[in-house]
Amino acid sequence: MRYPFSYILTQDNLKDQDAILSLLETHGLVVIDTYLDTETNTQLLSEFEEILSGGDNEHQFQKPYSQGRCSVVAREKISGTAIPTTKEVFSRPFMENLAKTYVGEDVKFNYEIYVVNDVVGSKHVANDLHFDVTKSFKFFMYLTDTTAENGAFGCVPGSHSKSTEIRKELGGNVNYEDLSSSRTLPCEEEDVIPIEGPAGSLIIFNTEVFHRAGHVSQGERKVMRAHCNSAEQYNASHNRSFMKKLSSRLKRMLS
Repeated sequence: MRYPFSYILTQDNLKDQDAILSLLETHGLVVIDTYLDTETNTQLLSEFEEILSGGDNEHQFQKPYSQGRCSVVAREKISGTAIPTTKEVFSRPFMENLAKTYVGEDVKFNYEIYVVNDVVGSKHVANDLHFDVTKSFKFFMYLTDTTAENGAFGCVPGSHSKSTEIRKELGGNVNYEDLSSSRTLPCEEEDVIPIEGPAGSLIIFNTEVFHRAGHVSQGERKVMRAHCNSAEQYNASHNRSFMKKLSSRLKRMLS
């Protein structure tokens, strides 16, 4: 099935920020059908392979993965002529203006871009239905035609309000140490909708929506997703990451 018509907008709607914000408030997501033109999508696919076949450098690092491939790109560190289409697409004023309106003027905008090639056998924590421990706002792009069979993004539209209730019930104790806190969810499998779409489609979503990466049963999935957080959320998340790395180093030194 394709995504419900009520979530879909087209290039003609990009200037109608109110319409996009309305869908985000109601459903927690909006889909821009074929956001990328064919030429831009082809260029992005070429850079997709360049990123995943390259090594670590100033603007990217290769992330350990089960099956398939994953790299993380620091958008603001892309310099010179490196991956120009990736930089341009994820720096567009449309995205930045929307992020500032939805998240706030202090938003840390598209600071990292996950470049992911999922294949049959790929398995990671994002395959579980969840909401993100750290609230985020994301731009998620299909670079190839994507269906349920090759791993379409799945979600429960409108569930972002339930995540708010869960956080209140847990007294804010949603954390990375116990992922069940963000994965024990009040919904059924039939509530999860695969957001299928052609190459170039863009899914914009609030990560409070229950969502997951689809399982690839045939073929492969090529996607890029960019993360936005408020400055407060960004700083808290990176402080936790720093302390975790420091703790790991101390354990190695003392062992």
